Amino acid sequence: ASVDSASLATDGEETREEMPQDTSGRVENMQPDETAQTLVSTETTAPQGSQAVQRVYYYVNSETGNDTADGTSAASAVKTFTRACALAAGARPQAAAIVITNEYHFSSTFSEPAHAVPFTVTASDGTTDYGASGAKLVFGNALRYMLAGETSFERITVEYTGTLNFVANYNPITFGEAVVMRGAGGENGVYVVGGYQSPTDKVDTSLDSHITIRSGTFLIVAGGSRDKADGVNGNLYKICTFTGTHHIEVSGGQIGALYVGGDLSRRLNGDAAVTLSGGSVGALYVNNVVGSAVISLCGATVGAAS
Repeated sequence: ASVDSASLATDGEETREEMPQDTSGRVENMQPDETAQTLVSTETTAPQGSQAVQRVYYYVNSETGNDTADGTSAASAVKTFTRACALAAGARPQAAAIVITNEYHFSSTFSEPAHAVPFTVTASDGTTDYGASGAKLVFGNALRYMLAGETSFERITVEYTGTLNFVANYNPITFGEAVVMRGAGGENGVYVVGGYQSPTDKVDTSLDSHITIRSGTFLIVAGGSRDKADGVNGNLYKICTFTGTHHIEVSGGQIGALYVGGDLSRRLNGDAAVTLSGGSVGALYVNNVVGSAVISLCGATVGAAS
């Protein structure tokens, strides 16, 4: 399988590119009165009484794809995850799915383009399960996936070497149904950071984080930020400066340690709302929240709490 090398960024850097406006693609859950004459294949699966969500599918195949294609079907898949993100970010619908159709490799940290359209990264389009024939995401050693908008992962296998860190940057992040994490030898595990990994010198410290976990295996989940900021004012962000609310919902999966605030030295001066309704948490750390923390335990298994 080929490796995506475009639009990759090192820690603390963001990658931006002009996004073409795209109105093609397969659409799910479209209302009849919406304008989409150029869109193909519509279906409605929204629960009765709820508002349907419009979703366009973009397909990626690193072996047979072509970045000049429109990506609107498996037969016209794009080659790189970067191109699929660009198409999805420029889409007009309310949501976009990036469908992985083969074994797709990342060799460096990946930074999403800024996107107002929620992304879902998956190996299934609801009709074909490409994961059954080997489609998955494969990350190299000690890499990071940096969010720049609301992103979900569902029905997909994620393989990694060493550690893999999903950094939400205070964007909503969801690990939905049927997410499988597999370490490739000597692995430490998967991290999920609701806030910043290594914030820049001046950052917005009032933002809320939103983490939802329904499946998957994680070493550490941190509601907020991990490292202090870089630069001359970096120490200002070291302790007790983050004032937003951390929203964490766990209904499945396995988590080694859940830090409701940041890590043990990055405390949260705001509040936390945590619902644990399923899955398991080896250790729950609440004492790094300086404000109020509401923990609803209604079905999950928790080994220890402090």
